[in-house]
Amino acid sequence: MLQTEIFCSGTIVSARVIASPATSSCIFRIKQRQASIIGEGKLSEYSAYCHLQLRRDKTQVILNVIFALLFMPFLIKIFVVALIFFRCLFTTDSKAQDIKLNEMMSSNAWSLADEDGDYEDWIELYNAGSNTVDLEGFRITDDPTSMSKWVFPSVTLSPGDFLIVFASGKDRTEGELHTNFSINIQGETIILSNATGQPIDYIPPVEMLTDHSYGRLPDGGDDWITFINGTPGFSNADGTPYVAPWDTLSFSANSGLYNEPFNLTINHSDPETKIFYTLNGSNPDTSAILYESFIPIQNRTQEPNHLSSIQTTASNASHPYHWIAPDGQVFKGTVIKAQSFLNGASASPIYTQTYLVDEDIANRFNGLPIVSIVTDSLNLFDYDYGIYTPGRAADEETYGTFWWGHGNFFGKG
Repeated sequence: MLQTEIFCSGTIVSARVIASPATSSCIFRIKQRQASIIGEGKLSEYSAYCHLQLRRDKTQVILNVIFALLFMPFLIKIFVVALIFFRCLFTTDSKAQDIKLNEMMSSNAWSLADEDGDYEDWIELYNAGSNTVDLEGFRITDDPTSMSKWVFPSVTLSPGDFLIVFASGKDRTEGELHTNFSINIQGETIILSNATGQPIDYIPPVEMLTDHSYGRLPDGGDDWITFINGTPGFSNADGTPYVAPWDTLSFSANSGLYNEPFNLTINHSDPETKIFYTLNGSNPDTSAILYESFIPIQNRTQEPNHLSSIQTTASNASHPYHWIAPDGQVFKGTVIKAQSFLNGASASPIYTQTYLVDEDIANRFNGLPIVSIVTDSLNLFDYDYGIYTPGRAADEETYGTFWWGHGNFFGKG
Protein backbone atom coordinates (compact mmCIF):
# COMPACT_ATOMS: atom_id res chain seq x y z
CA MET A 1 0.00 0.00 0.00
CA LEU A 2 1.37 3.41 -1.00
CA GLN A 3 0.65 6.21 1.43
CA THR A 4 2.44 9.45 0.72
CA GLU A 5 2.22 13.14 1.44
CA ILE A 6 1.43 16.07 -0.77
CA PHE A 7 2.53 19.55 0.22
CA CYS A 8 0.66 22.36 -1.51
CA SER A 9 1.91 25.74 -0.46
CA GLY A 10 3.65 24.06 2.45
CA THR A 11 0.50 22.21 3.51
CA ILE A 12 0.37 18.45 3.76
CA VAL A 13 -2.58 17.18 1.77
CA SER A 14 -1.96 13.64 0.71
CA ALA A 15 1.25 12.46 -1.43
CA ARG A 16 4.92 13.35 -1.50
CA VAL A 17 4.58 16.49 -3.60
CA ILE A 18 6.06 19.83 -2.55
CA ALA A 19 4.65 22.98 -4.11
CA SER A 20 5.46 26.61 -3.55
CA PRO A 21 3.24 28.89 -5.64
CA ALA A 22 4.86 31.91 -4.04
CA THR A 23 8.10 31.04 -5.83
CA SER A 24 6.33 29.66 -8.91
CA SER A 25 7.93 26.24 -8.51
CA CYS A 26 6.76 22.77 -7.74
CA ILE A 27 9.00 19.96 -6.61
CA PHE A 28 7.46 16.54 -6.49
CA ARG A 29 9.28 13.56 -5.27
CA ILE A 30 8.43 9.89 -5.21
CA LYS A 31 11.08 8.28 -3.07
CA GLN A 32 10.70 4.59 -2.61
CA ARG A 33 12.16 4.05 0.76
CA GLN A 34 10.08 3.48 3.85
CA ALA A 35 11.55 6.59 5.46
CA SER A 36 9.68 8.73 2.93
CA ILE A 37 6.31 7.06 3.45
CA ILE A 38 3.67 8.10 5.96
CA GLY A 39 2.00 5.08 7.53
CA GLU A 40 2.73 1.52 6.45
CA GLY A 41 4.07 0.18 3.19
CA LYS A 42 7.25 -0.26 1.17
CA LEU A 43 8.28 0.42 -2.38
CA SER A 44 11.11 -0.94 -4.50
CA GLU A 45 14.49 0.78 -4.75
CA TYR A 46 13.19 3.03 -7.51
CA SER A 47 13.64 6.78 -6.98
CA ALA A 48 12.45 9.65 -9.13
CA TYR A 49 13.12 13.32 -8.65
CA CYS A 50 11.73 16.08 -10.72
CA HIS A 51 11.82 19.83 -10.44
CA LEU A 52 9.21 21.66 -12.47
CA GLN A 53 9.05 25.38 -12.96
CA LEU A 54 5.41 26.31 -12.64
CA ARG A 55 4.46 28.77 -15.30
CA ARG A 56 1.25 30.67 -15.61
CA ASP A 57 0.76 28.87 -18.89
CA LYS A 58 -0.92 25.70 -17.67
CA THR A 59 -0.28 23.98 -20.98
CA GLN A 60 3.48 24.22 -20.41
CA VAL A 61 3.06 22.93 -16.85
CA ILE A 62 1.13 19.93 -18.08
CA LEU A 63 3.85 19.13 -20.63
CA ASN A 64 6.51 19.32 -17.90
CA VAL A 65 4.55 17.00 -15.65
CA ILE A 66 4.00 14.48 -18.45
CA PHE A 67 7.75 14.49 -19.20
CA ALA A 68 8.58 13.80 -15.57
CA LEU A 69 6.02 11.01 -15.35
CA LEU A 70 7.76 9.08 -18.13
CA PHE A 71 10.27 7.92 -15.51
CA MET A 72 7.66 6.60 -13.08
CA PRO A 73 5.90 3.19 -12.85
CA PHE A 74 2.41 3.16 -14.35
CA LEU A 75 0.37 2.99 -11.11
CA ILE A 76 2.35 5.78 -9.53
CA LYS A 77 1.88 7.89 -12.66
CA ILE A 78 -1.88 7.70 -12.32
CA PHE A 79 -1.79 8.47 -8.61
CA VAL A 80 0.59 11.42 -8.88
CA VAL A 81 -1.09 12.94 -11.93
CA ALA A 82 -4.43 13.11 -10.16
CA LEU A 83 -2.96 14.64 -7.02
CA ILE A 84 -0.73 17.18 -8.77
CA PHE A 85 -3.41 18.37 -11.14
CA PHE A 86 -5.93 18.95 -8.41
CA ARG A 87 -3.62 20.06 -5.60
CA CYS A 88 -0.83 21.99 -7.27
CA LEU A 89 -1.54 23.05 -10.80
CA PHE A 90 -4.75 24.85 -10.09
CA THR A 91 -3.62 26.76 -7.02
CA THR A 92 -4.53 30.38 -7.66
CA ASP A 93 -3.95 33.68 -5.87
CA SER A 94 -0.63 33.31 -4.05
CA LYS A 95 -1.78 35.76 -1.38
CA ALA A 96 -4.37 33.20 -0.30
CA GLN A 97 -1.55 30.82 0.58
CA ASP A 98 -0.48 33.23 3.32
CA ILE A 99 -3.70 32.61 5.27
CA LYS A 100 -2.99 29.93 7.84
CA LEU A 101 -5.09 27.93 10.24
CA ASN A 102 -3.04 28.91 13.27
CA GLU A 103 -4.77 27.54 16.37
CA MET A 104 -7.93 25.76 17.45
CA MET A 105 -9.74 24.66 20.60
CA SER A 106 -12.29 21.84 20.53
CA SER A 107 -13.36 21.94 24.20
CA ASN A 108 -13.72 25.47 25.51
CA ALA A 109 -14.82 25.83 29.14
CA TRP A 110 -13.31 29.18 30.13
CA SER A 111 -10.92 30.20 27.36
CA LEU A 112 -13.07 32.60 25.32
CA ALA A 113 -16.74 33.57 25.46
CA ASP A 114 -18.72 34.56 22.37
CA GLU A 115 -21.16 37.45 22.16
CA ASP A 116 -23.88 35.29 23.73
CA GLY A 117 -21.69 34.49 26.72
CA ASP A 118 -21.26 30.90 25.54
CA TYR A 119 -17.93 29.11 25.50
CA GLU A 120 -17.80 27.52 22.07
CA ASP A 121 -15.11 25.77 20.04
CA TRP A 122 -12.98 28.22 18.08
CA ILE A 123 -10.54 28.37 15.19
CA GLU A 124 -7.90 31.06 14.68
CA LEU A 125 -6.70 32.23 11.26
CA TYR A 126 -3.43 34.11 10.77
CA ASN A 127 -2.13 36.18 7.88
CA ALA A 128 1.52 35.18 7.52
CA GLY A 129 2.07 37.27 4.40
CA SER A 130 2.74 40.90 3.60
CA ASN A 131 -0.58 41.70 1.88
CA THR A 132 -4.10 42.25 3.21
CA VAL A 133 -6.40 39.43 2.10
CA ASP A 134 -10.18 39.58 1.69
CA LEU A 135 -11.55 36.22 2.87
CA GLU A 136 -14.83 36.53 0.99
CA GLY A 137 -15.62 33.17 -0.58
CA PHE A 138 -13.04 31.24 1.46
CA ARG A 139 -14.46 27.98 2.80
CA ILE A 140 -13.85 25.93 5.95
CA THR A 141 -15.12 22.49 6.79
CA ASP A 142 -14.79 19.49 9.07
CA ASP A 143 -16.09 17.18 6.32
CA PRO A 144 -13.86 16.36 3.32
CA THR A 145 -16.99 15.40 1.35
CA SER A 146 -18.43 18.92 1.82
CA MET A 147 -15.57 21.31 1.17
CA SER A 148 -17.83 24.38 1.07
CA LYS A 149 -19.63 23.57 4.30
CA TRP A 150 -19.21 27.11 5.64
CA VAL A 151 -18.29 30.11 3.48
CA PHE A 152 -16.65 33.30 4.75
CA PRO A 153 -18.28 36.68 4.21
CA SER A 154 -16.23 39.68 3.12
CA VAL A 155 -13.78 40.22 5.95
CA THR A 156 -10.21 41.41 5.53
CA LEU A 157 -7.19 40.07 7.38
CA SER A 158 -4.16 42.34 7.51
CA PRO A 159 -0.57 41.07 7.61
CA GLY A 160 0.31 39.68 11.02
CA ASP A 161 -3.30 39.83 12.23
CA PHE A 162 -5.43 37.06 13.72
CA LEU A 163 -9.11 36.24 13.15
CA ILE A 164 -11.27 34.13 15.46
CA VAL A 165 -14.08 32.02 14.02
CA PHE A 166 -16.27 30.23 16.54
CA ALA A 167 -17.04 26.64 15.56
CA SER A 168 -20.36 26.74 17.39
CA GLY A 169 -22.93 25.53 14.89
CA LYS A 170 -24.70 28.92 15.14
CA ASP A 171 -23.92 29.77 11.50
CA ARG A 172 -23.40 33.55 11.62
CA THR A 173 -21.66 35.66 8.98
CA GLU A 174 -22.43 39.13 10.30
CA GLY A 175 -20.44 40.59 13.15
CA GLU A 176 -18.93 37.74 15.14
CA LEU A 177 -18.25 34.78 12.86
CA HIS A 178 -19.71 31.35 13.68
CA THR A 179 -19.47 28.23 11.53
CA ASN A 180 -22.35 25.79 11.09
CA PHE A 181 -20.36 22.98 12.69
CA SER A 182 -18.48 22.30 15.90
CA ILE A 183 -15.25 20.35 16.43
CA ASN A 184 -15.17 16.84 17.84
CA ILE A 185 -12.98 16.80 20.97
CA GLN A 186 -11.70 13.38 19.90
CA GLY A 187 -10.27 14.95 16.75
CA GLU A 188 -11.27 15.65 13.17
CA THR A 189 -9.61 17.31 10.20
CA ILE A 190 -10.36 21.00 9.64
CA ILE A 191 -9.77 22.12 6.03
CA LEU A 192 -9.47 25.70 4.78
CA SER A 193 -10.01 26.43 1.07
CA ASN A 194 -9.60 29.65 -0.88
CA ALA A 195 -12.36 31.40 -2.84
CA THR A 196 -11.93 29.05 -5.81
CA GLY A 197 -12.40 25.98 -3.63
CA GLN A 198 -8.71 25.04 -3.62
CA PRO A 199 -7.59 23.59 -0.25
CA ILE A 200 -4.79 25.75 1.14
CA ASP A 201 -4.38 24.61 4.73
CA TYR A 202 -5.64 22.09 7.26
CA ILE A 203 -5.47 21.07 10.90
CA PRO A 204 -4.90 17.36 11.44
CA PRO A 205 -7.22 15.45 13.79
CA VAL A 206 -5.98 15.55 17.37
CA GLU A 207 -7.70 14.59 20.62
CA MET A 208 -7.75 17.53 23.01
CA LEU A 209 -8.14 18.20 26.72
CA THR A 210 -10.60 20.84 27.89
CA ASP A 211 -9.27 24.40 27.56
CA HIS A 212 -6.12 23.15 25.83
CA SER A 213 -5.45 24.46 22.34
CA TYR A 214 -3.54 23.10 19.35
CA GLY A 215 -1.54 25.62 17.40
CA ARG A 216 1.47 26.48 15.29
CA LEU A 217 4.71 27.61 16.87
CA PRO A 218 5.85 30.03 15.63
CA ASP A 219 2.70 31.61 14.21
CA GLY A 220 2.17 30.39 10.66
CA GLY A 221 5.05 27.90 10.99
CA ASP A 222 5.10 24.22 10.15
CA ASP A 223 5.23 22.79 13.69
CA TRP A 224 2.10 22.14 15.74
CA ILE A 225 2.05 21.75 19.51
CA THR A 226 -0.52 21.60 22.30
CA PHE A 227 -0.87 24.57 24.67
CA ILE A 228 -2.28 24.32 28.18
CA ASN A 229 -3.99 27.67 27.64
CA GLY A 230 -5.22 29.06 24.35
CA THR A 231 -4.12 32.41 22.96
CA PRO A 232 -7.12 33.33 20.76
CA GLY A 233 -6.41 36.53 18.84
CA PHE A 234 -2.82 36.72 20.08
CA SER A 235 0.52 35.21 19.17
CA ASN A 236 1.05 31.57 20.07
CA ALA A 237 4.43 32.65 21.44
CA ASP A 238 2.45 33.83 24.48
CA GLY A 239 1.08 30.32 25.11
CA THR A 240 2.42 27.71 27.51
CA PRO A 241 3.32 24.44 25.77
CA TYR A 242 1.70 21.35 27.21
CA VAL A 243 4.06 18.74 28.64
CA ALA A 244 2.65 15.26 29.21
CA PRO A 245 2.51 14.51 32.95
CA TRP A 246 5.13 12.13 34.27
CA ASP A 247 4.75 12.44 38.04
CA THR A 248 2.30 10.28 40.00
CA LEU A 249 0.68 11.04 43.35
CA SER A 250 -0.36 8.53 46.00
CA PHE A 251 -2.60 9.09 49.01
CA SER A 252 -2.36 7.38 52.39
CA ALA A 253 -6.14 6.82 52.34
CA ASN A 254 -8.58 6.26 49.50
CA SER A 255 -11.80 8.22 49.02
CA GLY A 256 -14.55 6.86 51.20
CA LEU A 257 -16.45 6.79 54.51
CA TYR A 258 -14.56 6.88 57.80
CA ASN A 259 -15.80 6.71 61.39
CA GLU A 260 -12.86 8.56 62.93
CA PRO A 261 -10.54 11.39 61.90
CA PHE A 262 -7.07 10.79 60.48
CA ASN A 263 -4.12 12.60 58.94
CA LEU A 264 -3.83 12.30 55.16
CA THR A 265 -0.41 12.25 53.53
CA ILE A 266 0.38 12.66 49.82
CA ASN A 267 3.51 11.29 48.17
CA HIS A 268 4.88 11.87 44.67
CA SER A 269 7.18 9.80 42.46
CA ASP A 270 9.38 12.75 41.46
CA PRO A 271 10.95 14.41 44.53
CA GLU A 272 11.82 17.50 42.46
CA THR A 273 8.17 18.48 42.06
CA LYS A 274 5.96 20.36 44.49
CA ILE A 275 2.38 19.39 45.35
CA PHE A 276 -0.40 21.98 45.50
CA TYR A 277 -3.99 21.23 46.53
CA THR A 278 -7.41 22.84 46.96
CA LEU A 279 -10.33 22.20 49.29
CA ASN A 280 -13.10 23.98 47.33
CA GLY A 281 -13.32 21.76 44.26
CA SER A 282 -11.28 24.06 42.02
CA ASN A 283 -8.36 22.80 39.97
CA PRO A 284 -5.04 23.45 41.72
CA ASP A 285 -2.28 25.62 40.34
CA THR A 286 0.82 27.10 41.93
CA SER A 287 -1.31 29.68 43.78
CA ALA A 288 -3.17 26.90 45.62
CA ILE A 289 -2.19 25.47 49.03
CA LEU A 290 1.37 24.12 49.02
CA TYR A 291 1.50 20.62 50.50
CA GLU A 292 4.14 20.64 53.21
CA SER A 293 2.69 18.34 55.86
CA PHE A 294 -0.26 16.02 56.49
CA ILE A 295 -3.83 17.21 55.92
CA PRO A 296 -6.25 16.59 58.83
CA ILE A 297 -9.40 14.76 57.67
CA GLN A 298 -12.24 15.05 60.18
CA ASN A 299 -15.93 15.67 60.70
CA ARG A 300 -16.48 19.28 59.56
CA THR A 301 -20.09 19.68 60.68
CA GLN A 302 -19.27 22.41 63.19
CA GLU A 303 -17.64 24.61 60.55
CA PRO A 304 -19.73 27.54 59.24
CA ASN A 305 -22.41 26.80 56.62
CA HIS A 306 -20.80 28.91 53.90
CA LEU A 307 -22.31 27.31 50.80
CA SER A 308 -25.62 26.09 52.19
CA SER A 309 -26.35 29.61 53.43
CA ILE A 310 -26.38 31.02 49.88
CA GLN A 311 -29.91 31.76 48.60
CA THR A 312 -30.74 29.54 45.63
CA THR A 313 -34.17 30.81 44.53
CA ALA A 314 -35.24 34.17 43.17
CA SER A 315 -36.75 36.44 45.81
CA ASN A 316 -39.43 37.71 43.41
CA ALA A 317 -40.75 34.29 42.39
CA SER A 318 -44.50 33.95 42.90
CA HIS A 319 -44.51 30.21 43.59
CA PRO A 320 -44.52 29.03 47.23
CA TYR A 321 -41.28 27.08 47.02
CA HIS A 322 -38.51 29.30 48.31
CA TRP A 323 -35.07 28.71 49.64
CA ILE A 324 -34.98 28.29 53.42
CA ALA A 325 -31.81 28.69 55.43
CA PRO A 326 -30.61 25.44 57.03
CA ASP A 327 -31.73 24.81 60.59
CA GLY A 328 -28.47 24.15 62.37
CA GLN A 329 -25.16 22.88 61.13
CA VAL A 330 -24.94 20.89 57.88
CA PHE A 331 -22.87 17.71 57.59
CA LYS A 332 -19.83 18.38 55.38
CA GLY A 333 -17.25 16.26 53.65
CA THR A 334 -13.69 17.06 52.62
CA VAL A 335 -12.80 17.24 48.92
CA ILE A 336 -9.14 17.40 47.93
CA LYS A 337 -7.85 18.09 44.42
CA ALA A 338 -4.07 17.79 44.20
CA GLN A 339 -1.49 18.16 41.45
CA SER A 340 2.29 18.39 41.31
CA PHE A 341 4.25 21.11 39.49
CA LEU A 342 7.83 21.69 38.39
CA ASN A 343 9.03 25.19 37.55
CA GLY A 344 5.44 26.38 37.29
CA ALA A 345 4.34 23.67 34.82
CA SER A 346 2.10 20.76 35.73
CA ALA A 347 3.99 17.51 36.31
CA SER A 348 1.12 15.20 37.23
CA PRO A 349 -2.56 14.78 36.42
CA ILE A 350 -5.10 16.22 38.85
CA TYR A 351 -6.06 13.76 41.58
CA THR A 352 -9.43 14.07 43.32
CA GLN A 353 -10.36 12.50 46.66
CA THR A 354 -13.55 12.77 48.77
CA TYR A 355 -13.69 11.89 52.48
CA LEU A 356 -16.75 11.70 54.74
CA VAL A 357 -16.09 11.31 58.46
CA ASP A 358 -18.64 10.62 61.21
CA GLU A 359 -18.53 8.36 64.24
CA ASP A 360 -21.80 6.76 63.04
CA ILE A 361 -20.98 6.95 59.33
CA ALA A 362 -22.25 3.41 58.68
CA ASN A 363 -25.81 4.44 59.57
CA ARG A 364 -25.82 8.05 58.38
CA PHE A 365 -26.90 7.21 54.83
CA ASN A 366 -29.03 4.15 55.65
CA GLY A 367 -26.97 1.92 53.42
CA LEU A 368 -27.62 3.96 50.28
CA PRO A 369 -24.79 4.11 47.71
CA ILE A 370 -22.91 7.40 47.55
CA VAL A 371 -21.61 9.18 44.44
CA SER A 372 -19.24 12.13 44.77
CA ILE A 373 -19.39 14.66 41.92
CA VAL A 374 -16.72 17.31 42.32
CA THR A 375 -16.66 20.77 40.73
CA ASP A 376 -15.43 24.22 41.63
CA SER A 377 -17.85 25.73 44.14
CA LEU A 378 -17.98 28.88 42.00
CA ASN A 379 -19.61 26.87 39.20
CA LEU A 380 -22.59 26.44 41.51
CA PHE A 381 -22.65 29.55 43.68
CA ASP A 382 -20.78 32.37 41.95
CA TYR A 383 -22.79 35.59 41.56
CA ASP A 384 -21.94 35.94 37.86
CA TYR A 385 -22.26 32.37 36.58
CA GLY A 386 -23.09 29.95 39.42
CA ILE A 387 -25.97 27.77 38.18
CA TYR A 388 -27.55 27.31 41.65
CA THR A 389 -28.04 31.02 42.31
CA PRO A 390 -30.31 33.81 41.05
CA GLY A 391 -27.16 35.95 40.83
CA ARG A 392 -26.53 38.61 38.25
CA ALA A 393 -29.11 37.24 35.80
CA ALA A 394 -31.85 37.80 38.38
CA ASP A 395 -30.73 41.31 39.28
CA GLU A 396 -30.51 42.34 35.61
CA GLU A 397 -33.49 40.24 34.46
CA THR A 398 -31.31 38.75 31.75
CA TYR A 399 -33.82 36.04 30.89
CA GLY A 400 -37.00 38.00 31.54
CA THR A 401 -39.48 37.70 34.39
CA PHE A 402 -41.35 34.46 35.05
CA TRP A 403 -43.73 33.32 37.77
CA TRP A 404 -41.04 30.97 39.03
CA GLY A 405 -38.49 33.80 39.13
CA HIS A 406 -35.33 34.09 37.10
CA GLY A 407 -31.62 33.69 37.64
CA ASN A 408 -28.32 32.25 36.54
CA PHE A 409 -29.87 28.78 36.41
CA PHE A 410 -31.49 29.66 33.09
CA GLY A 411 -28.12 30.13 31.44
CA LYS A 412 -26.43 27.57 29.21
CA GLY A 413 -23.86 25.35 30.87
